[in-house]
Amino acid sequence: MMKRLRRRALTAALFTILLSVQLFLITAFSAEKLYTNPDTGYSVYLEDGEDLLTSEEEEKLSEEMKRITAYGNVGFVSGYADGSDSAAEYARKSYQALFGRTDAFLFLIDMKNRELRIQSGGSVYRVITEDNANTITDNVFRMASRENYYGAARETYLEAYRLLSGQLIARPMKWICNALFAILAALLLNYAFAFSSRIRMKASTAEILGAMAVSFLISDRVADAYKHEKIYDPPSKSSGRSSGGGGFSGGGSSGGGFSSGGGGHRF
Repeated sequence: MMKRLRRRALTAALFTILLSVQLFLITAFSAEKLYTNPDTGYSVYLEDGEDLLTSEEEEKLSEEMKRITAYGNVGFVSGYADGSDSAAEYARKSYQALFGRTDAFLFLIDMKNRELRIQSGGSVYRVITEDNANTITDNVFRMASRENYYGAARETYLEAYRLLSGQLIARPMKWICNALFAILAALLLNYAFAFSSRIRMKASTAEILGAMAVSFLISDRVADAYKHEKIYDPPSKSSGRSSGGGGFSGGGSSGGGFSSGGGGHRF
């Protein structure tokens, strides 16, 4: 009897905790709905909890965001991550609270971790992948570091719309990495060619001894009465290796046919 009571009390406590967390998420990430696309039903949400934008900037930004509602819901959130939450976790929670499991694009400015984050889901995530999210935030983080938050947000939605509509965006970091890789590959090829040429130019022991015998017999026949011994000690070969690496940040999740993920950049 006591065990049953304890189990019921534990179940009730867990239910209460889950309900409290859900209510907290709804309250913490409640954003204002500014527009709903009459053709698609997707909406624009904005929650500037850190007051990074002026009223005029919010109005202009919402106009940029409207175009993305042709493909999914779209949101802007600025805030301060709670507890030990990373910016990526903060973005995932914000996305879940605002959009649930629907097609959407979220741009978040986390002032605690000083990081820009993009989180997308559903059909939008198939276009705004982790790599594309990282590329977009790579392109705009300098504006955020200069406290031009409106400029960073505007460019983010502009580049997201370009990708969703089948256009291209600038990828300077990718071009730089490709250029460095090409230079490194050229240097390694030159080194390999020079090293192989050096090996081919080295004479064998038999060739060296044969040349010595011919020279000896022609130049000094009297020396036949003496014993001569030549020990050939070839130089040792050496080789070297180099390695390097790099990385990007991002994260994704899927379940029940719905996928979501994102990327970001510190500022």
